[in-house]
Formats: sequence, C-alpha cells, structure tokens
Amino acid sequence: MGQAFHLSCGCGYQKDVFVGEVMMSMTLPKIRKVFAEADLSGFERAVANGEDYGMGSKIAYCAKCDGLVSASVLRYTEEGETKVLNRTCPDCGGEVVIRETAGNCPKCGKALREDQSGRWD
Repeated sequence: MGQAFHLSCGCGYQKDVFVGEVMMSMTLPKIRKVFAEADLSGFERAVANGEDYGMGSKIAYCAKCDGLVSASVLRYTEEGETKVLNRTCPDCGGEVVIRETAGNCPKCGKALREDQSGRWD
C-alpha cells in the first residue's frame, strides 16, 4: 500500500508525492518498462534465481528541477545482498537523490508540512 502526501511551505512551494511499495507496480513487464534495460542486469539475475524484489516510489530531490518528485525505486536481493536502483526524475530525466522524509523546502530551506492526502495500491 502506498500513501499520497501534499507537501507545502509558507513560501508557497507545494508538491504532491506518492510513497510506498505496492503490488500493482511489481509486475515484471512494468518494471522492465520503467527502468532502463542496461540497469536491470543484476535484477534479472536475481529474478532468475527466485530472489525477492519490490518496486515503489520514494520522495526524491532533483537538482535539475530544483524540487521534490516521486521517484520509482526497485529493491531486489542478489546473492543475499539488498540492492536499490533509483529511476531518474520523472519530470526532466535528471539524477535524483532519495530522501527518507520530505525534510526542508527546496526553495527556502524551512521545514515542509506533510499532510497525508490519500492511499494508493
């Protein structure tokens, strides 16, 4: 199950993000569509060996957009080690840095307000 959050700041910055790992996102065709084939070699080996995997979204910062986004994240186990593969920014294709929490506003640096606005699956 995933959660939707509305992030806001007194400076006017606002963003809706989706966080969580859900069953509907974990189909192999969906994963192969979202992530580049060149990045999936370790994942494909893990699947062939019957290893655990999951896909979901996390809050991420994109420097190119100078904002927060919901970035797809693929988690899998290969030879007993958990690996995490991040997708690029869904808005511009730039590199993202995953955040565990929304943290501070990317525009003014003050704490963001996080309001849960729904759930998704």
